[in-house]
Amino acid sequence: QDSDNTHSGGVAQRARHPDELTRDPNKWMIDIEYYLSQQIHPVVSRLCASIEGTSPARLAECLGLDSSKFQSRSTGSSNKDMSSMLLSVTDDEEERYRGCEPICLSCPSCTSTFECPPVSSLISSLSDTNEGKDATVNFWRRIRCP
Repeated sequence: QDSDNTHSGGVAQRARHPDELTRDPNKWMIDIEYYLSQQIHPVVSRLCASIEGTSPARLAECLGLDSSKFQSRSTGSSNKDMSSMLLSVTDDEEERYRGCEPICLSCPSCTSTFECPPVSSLISSLSDTNEGKDATVNFWRRIRCP
């Protein structure tokens, strides 16, 4: 990236081939903050999401980034909140997939096939029950060979 124009232009305009960096190292600088915030932080955040006591803001701080940019917009969201959010996304599932053949899955254990139930039916059953922390795990367990 041009050291005089640190944040101007889009990503494609600022991108350079590694050979350009080695040919003229005084003209171009690697934007380390960009790579940490856009390439490293999202991956580390996803990998560490299930570890209690971690947060995107805390991980950003550990990477030397401004943690205020990574503060969670909603604090204390529960699995029930997540189920409600997913349910609202899949409300029109029947309409969207009308006329489509249901997907058939093969059981890796017994090799028999079965129809995968609609995701909205699984999510609505989760939001109706009080499963707490295990809601996400139980969601995936419901997609199995009957």
